[in-house]
Order: sequence, then C-alpha cells, then structure tokens
Amino acid sequence: MLKRRSYLQRQKGRHGNSSDKQLSLVFRVRAKLDHGEQIYVSGTTDLLGNFSTEHCVPLYTSADRYPIWKSDCVALPHGCELQYKYAVFEAGKFKRWESISCNRQVLGEYAETTNDVLDDDTGQGEIDKKGSGVSICASATSSSPSLTKSLLGAREMNASKSTPIGTTDGVIVVSYYLPVLVDYDASTGVLNVEWDNEALLSYNAHGLRVTRIGSVRFNGGVPKVDKVKMDQIQEELTQTLEEKFHCVPIFLDEKTSHTCYQVFCKGVLWPVFHNLLEVMSTENAAVQFSNKSGDEGWLAYTTVQRVFKKAIIEHFNEGDLIWIHGFHLLLLPSFLSRGFVAKIGLFLHTPFPSSEIFCTLSKREDILRSMLNADHIGFHVYEYARHFLTCCRRVLGLEWVHEGTGIHVLYGGRKVLISCMHAGMDPSALYKALEDHQVQKEADRLNCLKRGRTMFVGMDRMERLKGVPLKLLAFERFLENNEEYSKKVVLHQIGMSVRARPQDYEQTTAEVRALVKRINERFGDPQEPVVIYDEREESQLPLKDRLGLLSVADVLLSTTVRDGLNRWPFEYVLAQSQQQGPGSEYVESRPPGIMILSDFTSCTRVLHGALHVNPWQIDQVANQILRSVMMSAEERMDRFKMDVDYVTLNTTATWCRRCLQDLKNVQKDKNHKMYVTTGLALTTRVNAMDAGFNALDIGQVVTKYRSSKKRLILLDYGGTIYSDEVQKDNIAHFAVATSVAKRDKPTDETIQILTDLAANPLNLVYVMSGKEKRDLVEALGQIPGLGLAAEAGYCYRHPKNNAWEKLVHGDDQSWKHVCRAVMEVYMERTHGVYLQESQSAMVWQFRDADPDFAHLQSKELEDQLKVLLRGNLSLEVIRGADYIEVRPSGISKGHFVSYLLHRMSDKPPDFCICIGDDASDEGCYPAVKNFKLEINRRASCFTATVGKKPSAAESYLNDISHAIDLLGMMNKKVPVRSVSSNAISQKPARSSRLESLDSIEEQQDPELASFKMDSVPVPPMNKSVSMPAFPISSTRRHSSSATLSQYMSQFPSELTPYEDDDDEEQIWF
Repeated sequence: MLKRRSYLQRQKGRHGNSSDKQLSLVFRVRAKLDHGEQIYVSGTTDLLGNFSTEHCVPLYTSADRYPIWKSDCVALPHGCELQYKYAVFEAGKFKRWESISCNRQVLGEYAETTNDVLDDDTGQGEIDKKGSGVSICASATSSSPSLTKSLLGAREMNASKSTPIGTTDGVIVVSYYLPVLVDYDASTGVLNVEWDNEALLSYNAHGLRVTRIGSVRFNGGVPKVDKVKMDQIQEELTQTLEEKFHCVPIFLDEKTSHTCYQVFCKGVLWPVFHNLLEVMSTENAAVQFSNKSGDEGWLAYTTVQRVFKKAIIEHFNEGDLIWIHGFHLLLLPSFLSRGFVAKIGLFLHTPFPSSEIFCTLSKREDILRSMLNADHIGFHVYEYARHFLTCCRRVLGLEWVHEGTGIHVLYGGRKVLISCMHAGMDPSALYKALEDHQVQKEADRLNCLKRGRTMFVGMDRMERLKGVPLKLLAFERFLENNEEYSKKVVLHQIGMSVRARPQDYEQTTAEVRALVKRINERFGDPQEPVVIYDEREESQLPLKDRLGLLSVADVLLSTTVRDGLNRWPFEYVLAQSQQQGPGSEYVESRPPGIMILSDFTSCTRVLHGALHVNPWQIDQVANQILRSVMMSAEERMDRFKMDVDYVTLNTTATWCRRCLQDLKNVQKDKNHKMYVTTGLALTTRVNAMDAGFNALDIGQVVTKYRSSKKRLILLDYGGTIYSDEVQKDNIAHFAVATSVAKRDKPTDETIQILTDLAANPLNLVYVMSGKEKRDLVEALGQIPGLGLAAEAGYCYRHPKNNAWEKLVHGDDQSWKHVCRAVMEVYMERTHGVYLQESQSAMVWQFRDADPDFAHLQSKELEDQLKVLLRGNLSLEVIRGADYIEVRPSGISKGHFVSYLLHRMSDKPPDFCICIGDDASDEGCYPAVKNFKLEINRRASCFTATVGKKPSAAESYLNDISHAIDLLGMMNKKVPVRSVSSNAISQKPARSSRLESLDSIEEQQDPELASFKMDSVPVPPMNKSVSMPAFPISSTRRHSSSATLSQYMSQFPSELTPYEDDDDEEQIWF
C-alpha cells in the first residue's frame, strides 16, 4: 500500500502544482468486499497508471463510512476524456478487475467526485448524479493479468494508444440470420418479434450506433400465404425491425435460401470446415457431393452475397465499421470491396479445417482471397487461425508476420490482422434468468430425479460430430469397470433435433436410442434408469430450462468430435456459481460441479479447470468419469475458481469491445496508402498503394519524349515486353532451368519496335533481365544498338558495343563449390527442390516443394550459408519468395541503373523512362528518382510497373500489351493531342467483352470468377486517372492484330470528352 501511495505522490510531484487548466477528481465507489480486500483504480493517464496493476491508485474507507471508498485528489487536464476501471486487491496483491461490460468514462470539466458502484454497469462514470456517457471503449487493461505477457496483452496495450470505440462510432453487424425470434399467427394475422437473447450477436452495446443486417427466420417456417399477403407481412416486419430493433431484414426467395443454406453451407462448407470428408460418396455417407451441391449451390451462395451487399451499401454511413459473421458470408468482403472503402471485419464461429481438407473445395482460392479482402479476421482459438494461416501459405503462397497488435497476413501490400478471441457470456443476463421462479421449479424437479445420485448432464445436437454415441460407450465402460456406482450415478442426456442435416440426425438418433436401451437394460431398472434420454426440438430448450438442469448437475459431460463455438459450458459455470443450496431433501450440501470436455471443442482452450479428454479414447473418458465422481471438494473448488474467474471477466461485452477495437485500429485511412480494388467479382483484390499511384499519363510521356534531346529508356524483359509463361508454369520453369527446353522469344512486333527505338540516335535503350547472357543474346542480340543487362546487371553491354562487361570486378568462382555442397545436402532432404547455377549466382529453388517444409528447410539453409560465408563481404545470401540465392554483393537491377546514371552524369539525359513488372525491378525506380533529385532536376523522368499492384513506381500500365503500345507510340509520329488522357473517351473501353461480363454478373453467374486479370484488360477507375482507354483484345498480346496506335488512328485529332452519367458502373478496380 505504501508503495502505491508513494507512486501517486511521485506522479503528483512530476506534474507539479495544479494550474488553471488542471482540475481535481476524487474517485468514490460503493463496494462490499471480503475481509482483507481493498479497492484500487486505474485508467488512461500516467497518474492512474495506464491500466497497469503495478501502479494503481488506492481508495480508502473507514468503519463509519463503509462500504463507501474514496481516493485522494487526482489532477486532470481540463476537458480530458478519462477512462478508468476499479480493481480488487487482496493482501496487497492483484485479485481481479471489476466485472463490467466496458470501461468507465468521465469528462474532466469541473472539480467533481465520481459516484460509482463496483461491478455495476449502471450509472458508471457519474459525476454529481449526471452520467457522462458510457461506451464500449478501448482500454489498456486486459481482462486478466495473465494475459499481459501474451499476444492479446500486446494487442491491448497497443490499443490504448489508439482512438477508442465511442458513442460516435457506427457498426453494421452482418449475419446470415438476424438475432430475433419471429412468430406469425396465421389465424389472427398477428406478427410477434422479440430478441433472441441466447444468440451471441443479440448483445446490445450501450453507446454505439449498431445496425444489424440479416435474413429472417420464422418459427415454424415461412408462412404459407399468397404473394400479396407475404408482401404485407414483409412490409410490417421491416418496419417493426427497423424502428424497434435497428435491424434490416433481408428476404430471400425460398429456393435460393434453401440451396444456399441447406445445400451449399450445410452440405458442402459445414462438413469441410469441421474436417469431415467422405471421398467415396455413399447413401450412408455423412457428406455427399453432387453437381447440385457444387454448381447450383455455388450460384445460390454468390447470389446471396450480392443481396447482402446491396443492403449494406444502402445503410452504410461513412466511417461505419462492417462486422461480418459466419462461414455463410465468406465472399461478402470481395463484393463489398468493389463498392466503397470501409473497415471490414470477418469473424468465424466454426473451426477452420486443415489445409489438406480445405484444398478439397473447388473454390478454395476464391474463398481465401475473399476472406483476405477483409481488414480483420477473427477466430475463437489459435488452432483455427493456425489452419487458416497454413492455407494462406499453401494455397496462395502468402507469408505472415508477428507484430505488436497480433498476426498480420501480407496480401496485396496490405496487412490483414488475424486475432484469436473466444466469445463469452453475459453474466448479468444469466444471473437474472436464474432468479426466475421457473428455473427454481425445474431445479427442484430434477433434484427429485437425482435421488441423491451424482448427476452427469449432456446437452447436444443430434449429429455425428457431437460424439453422443462415444459418450454413451464411455459411460457404459465406466459402469462395466465400476458396477458399484450403477446405483449412485445417473446420466441425463438431452438430444436436440438438427433439421438442417436430417439424414445425419436420423442416423445419430437411431444409434443413441439403441445404446441408451442397452445400458439401461444392463445397469438400470424401469423405475430408476441409469440413463435418462430426452429428445427435444432446439426451440423447446430455452435458457431457463437449461439453467434448471445445469444448476443441479454435478458433472457436465461433453465428448464432441469437432465443435466450434459452444457456450453451454460457460452457462454451466455461471449457473454453478449462483446455486443456492441443493433444493432437495436428499442432499444437504455439495461442492461446485466439474466439467469433462472434449479436446476438440474451442472452450477447452480457455476453461482450464475442466477435465480434458479425447472422446475417441473410451477408456480415458471412463477413467475421467470415475475421477470426477471421486474428486474431493477442495479440488473441485480450486478447478471451479479457475473457470469462474475467466467466465466472469471475459464476457460478451469484452469480446465485442476487443474485436471492434481491433477493427477500428486498422490504419486504413491514416497510413498514407490508397486502397484500390482490382479484378472482377470473385477475383477482386484490395491492394494498398502509395497515394498518387495512378495510370501512366501516355500523353505526357509522348510529349516529353519528343521534346527531349537525349533519352534513356530502361526496360525489364520478362513480364514487361515479353510474356514469360515459363515463370508461371512450374514444369516449364524446371525444364528451362535444367536446360531441357528453351524459352520462347518476343513477338516480331516487339522486336521491330525495339529495333526502331534503338536506331534513333537520340535514344539509349537498355533491356534488363535476371536471365543468363546466352538467353538474352538469343532473344534480342540481333537488334543493333540495343543495350543488354543479363543476370540482374552482373554482365552487360552498352548500345553499339558488342563487348560484355561486368558490374563487379574479379572472377573467383571457388565459392560456388562450397555453396553447392551445402545446397545439395538440403536439396536431397527436401522433395521438389532443384538448383540453378548461372555465372553470377547459385539458386536453391523450392517453388515446387511442400510450402511449409520447404520454408523451414530454407530458413535453416539460409542460416547455414550465412555462417559459412561470414567474413566474405563480396557475397550475400538473398531470400526470395520461393528461392535462396547466393551472389556477389551489389548485384541487382537497381545497382545497375544507379551505375548507368552515374556514368552518364557528365552528359545526363533529359528524358528517362523505366518500366518493370516484379520485385526485382523495384530497386530501379528509386534510382531514377534519385537521379532527378541529385543530377538533373530538369529531366523528365517516368517510372511505371506493369499491372496495378503495390510498387515503388510512380504509375502503372495495365498489362504487357499496353507497355508495347506505349513504346510503339513513342517511336511513331502521331499527333500528341490524339493520345492525351483528356482527349479520349473512356466509353470505348467498355468493350463488348466487358459489357458481357457485366451482364453475366448481373445474372449472378459464378463462372465470372474464371476470368483473370491477366486476360481481361481493365479500364480506368474513374475519369480522373490519366490512362487512356485501350482496346480490349480477346487473345494474348502475341496474337493481337490491333495495337494502341492502330486503335488511336480511328479517332479524329480532336475529340470531345465523354461525360459518363454513371460513375459506379465505371468502377472496375
């Protein structure tokens, strides 16, 4: 205590005396504590310790004023918004934070005293009985001290430095079904709507503007009425939901809804996400694949996503957070990304499958890319996130990094945040339900059924993955091994119907009935069965009925084989914490209950007081059942305390706040990046690019080119002026790398354009490549006056000079023998790896190997090579996306361009253009920029990358054909005004092919996803970009018969700009 008071005094001394702009605040709270406990307060200022349990400020009480606690005066800056929270200490050590849904918040306007109640959300942050407003806000505090050293703790400490979730924030919560219960009485025509309080997403966050969007599920099914009556019902329901519940209903036609939800979601995605795969489909298979579930299901799935997208756009306000839930809407981030820029979150409440199972989905790439178009993806436990990260690497070849705020997947120049946060319960709502007379009455009835026996309780949906047959087999084994307990225990199993998977339900129910009958015949009697099996509809087991059973249960038994979010164990913990005696004449007193949970359910990762079992090990489960019966009261209490602390602190409100805070913290609008979508429909990607990154202004390039006297043209080879298909095909790449096959050559048109450019006496033209000298000479060596740079500039020849030179001096190749020996050792132990050797480098290529194993092997190889070459400053080890390379230091295209420009510094060019396409070209663009800044500020310099993607270049060209057309126009005498970006209509860019794609999308054709960006040139994003409208070719560049210059010749020299009347239709990126 003295230590904490001295800390407060030190903080006061540091800040000095109160000035006119500082006000005093006294914390006053009503708290009834146990003997030895004391109240402290911490908040978002240094004086309050920034939510650190080591630097909290104490509150004091006395015998005459208890239970009122007060603090010393704390100086606050005038008008500051303070967030704070009370903590309970015992014997000078931190015990717990108060269990409230959000941090308290006050506004320092006057010298006041707070008027709070510990563990009470109502009235928090009050000053003089006037509430200052409460919000689900950011905090630096974690829910438990044990989390401060974890990834979650790092995330929350970072969150304290960001703008908290407040009353001005808006959130659109999107789920397939709204969290409401809708009843329609056909006889009276009365429509009744109420909250589904058991749904996770029904939680009402005070102080937030929340809009919920989803489809409507009627109790008992869709009313069987005519269309006119149904329209009236939908109109009335829409008005009721919007006015009273702030919900936006979506009405899907019955066929689309059934095909999407039952056929595709439950028939295809749900089994895969639960690692359930039947290769040889049979009538009894749990999963059956057909053309209907594949093609028709996918079509309905994409149709539903579009319907949701339209509803979200209609109700979106600028700055709103969009929070999508469930595997039913995995494509929604892609569709939303094309409409506007918003912070999009996605949370999965099911497990995520291993990569081997996920890869069985035919649309795996589309699903993954769409998920990654969100800014934040949440999972309940790390196991699911780990599977997702593995799929990102194995399917898409992506990497991820660990940073202070969590795990980030690197995708399209963006960082997609991955969080692991398990949802919780709302204790206050459950405690209130426990006070209901119906709950107490049900508890008394069940206690009579117990007759003093130890009651095991199981509540499961009747489907194979819940493992109910395994549970019964284990209970039977327990009774076989311990027959003396057959009259001392009872298993009360409730089985709920699963209408979404009727075949699975019927098969599981038949098995369970047979096992229950067998066990009761062997160990029970008709008057006192050892297994009580109760079949119910899920709607017939509301929270109050469950609480009656959970409050009297001695053991909760769950043997699920694969499960996602299951909050019933949380209900059990809270029900046990509030049980008020036995309520039965058979039992005088009993300790709190114990849980036996399967290793394959998510809550096992957070409820450490439970006994954990593998449901497939029947003997192990039977032994744990015996252990739970024989467990001492002391051990039960110790285990129970672990779980009740977690459940009461990690509530639904805490989970919501953490998720929304992470989503709001995404620096999408403050990191000086421009977020641009590329692609069509499901090929849509969100890319983060530097602000000002636009299409290359063709008119300006041509104008500056023709007015210049000395020009330097720097071109990459493969991917820029030549479509290198070898790089895209693994087999072709291997064949060329091992000299089994040769590369294709550029088209005759490209050769002619380069020949004309090189023949111009004012031009110096260089083609740079990472390929070997012989490949470059074979392809372009016949062009007179063309400069070449092979192996990333290691060897080169100047224009009009056939002599080859080297960028670095020395020809010692002895290092290759040493590196080859080490690389071969790892190559022999890694399937799919091969070596590439050139004059300048040794490459360990693992593009064909298993991504995960090859990544581990490559890291080890990289470390070994760095140790081996330590002290050799002339060599460097480079890690690429799928290779490890050893080469002389200072060898890169960027170094070559810097050398070239420095060599020309005496007579620098007044025009320079550099065009590349991949990561190896990125170093060239800063070199050109530095040349303009340091050597010739008056030079006209342009840098461009082929393809719209994150790059250090200042602009982009759509594809290779546009790069060739640009070079052709620079060489031909076409009036400059005919290529000006302002003089060309954008309307022709919407060719018949793109218009047909539009019509396909409007018809909800999923095959639209088969069109790729490399085969469909994309028109500009809007009229402000300077890229002219290029012609659309239905084939690749080498077979195209129309060039840009030919296309331009169709237009007169003066054109009137076309005014588009529908900007949204022109958004293609």
